[in-house]
Amino acid sequence: MILNEHVVWHERAVNFFPSHGDMCMLGNQENRSNFNFGRKIISIDPDGGDFKIDLSDPRIFVVNPDIHRRFSVVYNLGTIEHIWDIHTAYVNASELCDMGGVFVNIVPVSGYALHGMHVTNHKYIEIFFLKNGYDILDIFYTSKEGESYEAPTRWFTGDILQWIVARKCKFVESYIRPQEIFVGGRRVEV
Repeated sequence: MILNEHVVWHERAVNFFPSHGDMCMLGNQENRSNFNFGRKIISIDPDGGDFKIDLSDPRIFVVNPDIHRRFSVVYNLGTIEHIWDIHTAYVNASELCDMGGVFVNIVPVSGYALHGMHVTNHKYIEIFFLKNGYDILDIFYTSKEGESYEAPTRWFTGDILQWIVARKCKFVESYIRPQEIFVGGRRVEV
């Protein structure tokens, strides 16, 4: 859902958009603001939208080859955290994005009790993009009310959204899953 409280943050993300091309909105999002993305928006959602597609389906592009790497912008506005197989959902969403396109990822990384299936460690989302063909253009954090925040620390319990704007700089054949690994009692991020 696009809220007036977040319009300034959407405007910040739009500054990184390529000058042309369609945008794929993950989820059939309701716009409760006066914000306009300035391009044609095609939505993907298993419950409606322009394409009724389950992002956790590994056969998404066999069934729908016309959307593979089609979009100059992929916008995840709080959809992927509602999908059980989060890795496959991120892979499929990434494969919607064309070379040089921008992936905007807005997800809860702290708090949000009983919201969706995942509140993911913000570092692992960043690692997913960096290890899978993207350059990070911008990262910032907000409250659901639209206030600016720093990245959450380990014991922070407030509701925080992470906004990542990443540009696809190469196609990958096999996506790397970020892992949390402990070596000698210390966490090593892979």
